[in-house]
Amino acid sequence: RVAAYRATLVDPLLAAPNDGRSSFVALPTAHEPLHLHLRTFSSRGGGAGTAVLGFHGIGASALSFDALFAHLNRAVNVDLCALDRPGFGFTSRPNHIQYYSSQFLGGPAAMSALSGLPCGDAPILVAHSYGSIAAVLCAGHLAARCRGLVLIAPAIVADPGVRQGAALWALALPILVALLAQLRRVLAAALRLLAPVVSLLCILLLSDARAWRLMLAAAFFEPRSVDQDLVTRYKQPERCRDWDHGLFRFARAALLEHEQVLDQMDRLVQ
Repeated sequence: RVAAYRATLVDPLLAAPNDGRSSFVALPTAHEPLHLHLRTFSSRGGGAGTAVLGFHGIGASALSFDALFAHLNRAVNVDLCALDRPGFGFTSRPNHIQYYSSQFLGGPAAMSALSGLPCGDAPILVAHSYGSIAAVLCAGHLAARCRGLVLIAPAIVADPGVRQGAALWALALPILVALLAQLRRVLAAALRLLAPVVSLLCILLLSDARAWRLMLAAAFFEPRSVDQDLVTRYKQPERCRDWDHGLFRFARAALLEHEQVLDQMDRLVQ
C-alpha cells in the first residue's frame, strides 16, 4: 500500500496549483537546489505601495492565506505574498535540516521572497502559529524597514519574569530550560533513528482526508467552517514527493534550533 502510494507522488514543482498565483524562487544553497514556493496576489495599477508577506504555521501551507490575501487584495489593493517553509506546501524538500529552520525561513528565504515584491524592502509581516517565530526573526533582520508585524495565535511564550509573583518560577526556569534542552536533543536523535517508522505513520495518518477533517475541526475556532474545500487545500501538498521525509526533517530542525532561536529573539527585544 505504501509503495503504491509513493508511486503516485510527483515533484513539488509539478504539484503546485496552476492558477497563475503560484511561482517558485530558486534559492542558492551550499548543498542542493532549493525551490521556494510562493503564492502572490499582485496589486492592480496604482496600488497602496505596501507589501505583505505571510508565514504559515505547522501543518498548513501558503494556500492557507489565500482567502485572507484575496480579500485584502480587493479591499486595499496591496501586494501580498505567502511562502511555503521547507517541509510543507510545495517548496522542495532538501536533505539538509538547516534549511528547515525558522532562522533560514526568516532570513534567506524571506528576503528572497521580498526581493520580488514591489515595496518589498519595507513590508508588513503576517504570521500564524509557529510561523510567528520566523516572522519575528525576519522583522529583526529588517529592523526599522519593517512597517508592521501581525502575529495570529503566535506559538511564542512570553517571558514569565514579567509577571508579578514570578520569583520562584524565575529560580526554577534555568533548571527547567536545561532539562528541556536535553530532552529535545534526545527526541531529535530518536526521530533520526526512527525515520522509517515516522514516515510510515505519517503516510497512514495524513493520507486520510477524514483524519485531516478531524484535526482541522479540533484546531479551528469554528469547527463548522471546516468544509471539503478547506480539507482539500490543507491536504493538497501531500501530492509532493518526499513530503513525509520533509515533515520529520522539519521536526528535527525545530528541536535542535530551539535555544538558538530564543537567544536570537532575546537579542532582538533588547
